[in-house]
Amino acid sequence: MPRLTTEEFLIFLNRNPNALLAKRHYQPGERLDPGLYWNVTAQKIEAFPEPTTARSVYVKLHDDTEASFADVFRTFALGGGGPSGRALPPDFATARREAAHA
Repeated sequence: MPRLTTEEFLIFLNRNPNALLAKRHYQPGERLDPGLYWNVTAQKIEAFPEPTTARSVYVKLHDDTEASFADVFRTFALGGGGPSGRALPPDFATARREAAHA
């Protein structure tokens, strides 16, 4: 059983509805390497420890079938720049100062 649950990922998608747009979508019949996947059609998490063939539309979330929410979350390019359009650094206080002077 993967550590990331379907419920956790549904909440994530609810808050980030465009999160999957930048990820590759595997169509039915395509080969899936081992890993943790989001079944787009069934709206559920599926883990494949061995290579398999896609039965529906899938998005690969992580190579590790036991990946946690934090492991998967780090693979998404989320957030964005402030007024400058540049990605914000981890230190948000610095980011606010830079944005104010941009």
